[in-house]
Amino acid sequence: MSERYQTYAMNWRGRGLTVRWARQWGSDRFPISHLEVRSDDGQPLPITETGYRSHFTDAESVEAWGCPTAYVRAWLDHEADSDTWRNREAASRQLSLF
Repeated sequence: MSERYQTYAMNWRGRGLTVRWARQWGSDRFPISHLEVRSDDGQPLPITETGYRSHFTDAESVEAWGCPTAYVRAWLDHEADSDTWRNREAASRQLSLF
C-alpha cells in the first residue's frame, strides 16, 4: 500500500512536517483518500497532541487547495486560531516552577 503514497516535506511556523498523501487509498467502489501528517520532532500540532494525524477524506477536498501541503497548511492555520492552541502555545513559552 505504501506505493500509493506521495511524500512531502513542509515547514509550518518553524516546525518541520512530513505529509504523506494517497489519493486513491480505497477501492474503485469505495473511493477514499488518506492523508498523514507527522511533526518531524514529535511535538504537538493544532490537529494532534501526539505529533501524528491520520485523516481520511475525499480527494476533491484536498485538491481544491491545489496540493496536499496547501491543504495541511490551511488546516493547521485554521486550528491554530482556537483558544486551546493559543493557550498551549502561551504555556509552552512560560517557565513553570512546578
